[in-house]
Amino acid sequence: MEKGVTIEACVTSNLHVGAIASLEDHPLSRWLDLGVRATICTDNVLFSQVDAPEEYARVAALPGMTAQKVARTIRYGREAAFRRG
Repeated sequence: MEKGVTIEACVTSNLHVGAIASLEDHPLSRWLDLGVRATICTDNVLFSQVDAPEEYARVAALPGMTAQKVARTIRYGREAAFRRG
């Protein structure tokens, strides 16, 4: 938070590699509640066979996620993409 680090949350990929047992277990909503800067990423689209619209739909369905939180991840992603230094 202090350093402005943004984490890429790759929910489908995290499921496929075994980092989470189910999509419902993904901590993205909790991260956002704690003030962690996170954005949504599809990671490996070939392995995970997911595109951005599907990844966002899965994220929107996570427990605790709201439209406002999803919008925040989009804002964080834009800010991180153009961050200097």
